[in-house]
Amino acid sequence: MESYGRPVDNERTNRNALSKEAFELAADLLALWPGCLLTLEKLGDAQSQGRRYVAAAELDETVALLRSYGYVRTEGNDLEITARGKPVLNKGKWLEAMACVLLRKSGYFDEIRANVCLQSIENELYLVVARNGKAAVLECKAGSLGGQGTLNKLQSIRSTLETFVRGFFVTSHTVDRIPWYFRDRADGYGIRRVVTVEDLLHLSDIVREGMRGGP
Repeated sequence: MESYGRPVDNERTNRNALSKEAFELAADLLALWPGCLLTLEKLGDAQSQGRRYVAAAELDETVALLRSYGYVRTEGNDLEITARGKPVLNKGKWLEAMACVLLRKSGYFDEIRANVCLQSIENELYLVVARNGKAAVLECKAGSLGGQGTLNKLQSIRSTLETFVRGFFVTSHTVDRIPWYFRDRADGYGIRRVVTVEDLLHLSDIVREGMRGGP
């Protein structure tokens, strides 16, 4: 990034960083994928809607793992997300951590950074990877796709960073839940791949292949 005149804003990057524990949890969640998805999305929905509790009956055995990390606690027949768990179980963050673990484990990339903030660029870059002098930016979004706003962010980032950057979008949706018009716009904005639930475990191969070729 620095070689292209976009130095990292270390203060903002460090402020947004996930804990080492978050990536340890992500590795454990990947062993349960996609069975853990229902619980993660319900907890994320509760946070985004400002609800303090989630009915335990709506969730599955993933709760036991989250409880072992101290991210949820039982309150009667409900579960409450703890202060420790909120930054990780927030929409997009757990998915970002899982994607980062997969990319690191592959050994394909020269550098992998999460939650990167660049000087003079407002939007945080969820994941940035470098390979053979090229870079890719991955936007990770659990739950709602975010519609045109998400695509505008990806296009803005790519336009600002110019043609050496490849863009990818990682979602917690299954392929049948991605509207055709979202795919069409993503393709038109230069997004190399919309990575869905079915493809997540193959993320590293998808990104490596997508970084080849022209802009």
